[in-house]
Amino acid sequence: MSRKVARDTLYKILFASRFYDDLDVKPDFFALLDLANYSKENLEQSDIEYIQTSFNNIMKNVEQLKEQVMAKIDRYSAERIYPADLTALILGVYELNQKDIPPKVVINEIVNLVKKYSTKKSTRFVNGVLGSFVKEKNE
Repeated sequence: MSRKVARDTLYKILFASRFYDDLDVKPDFFALLDLANYSKENLEQSDIEYIQTSFNNIMKNVEQLKEQVMAKIDRYSAERIYPADLTALILGVYELNQKDIPPKVVINEIVNLVKKYSTKKSTRFVNGVLGSFVKEKNE
């Protein structure tokens, strides 16, 4: 399986985990993996490790990642951003912070997720936010 498919699965799991916010329950990684319609048998071990490590790191640092996203968005609060877009932005900022994937590749892959799961207008919005994040990091 490719990183693209693993990233898509991670996106779905992160989005599904948002629904645990109102519950007093910690999201279970493998239950969320099942919700994303992938069984462990359909994923290579390296994909599961990437998804699980990234999921755990994002969940541990979600507030900091959200703050980094919101620092680039002056006119909206996090509650006003479409949840699918906010999830994509958090994933994008996380991957950009990892520095193991070129920024252009990260932005392209995140924009492709937004094209698949969000609206046409959202692609420009997400591209712009992630682009400004990269631009600031390069200054």
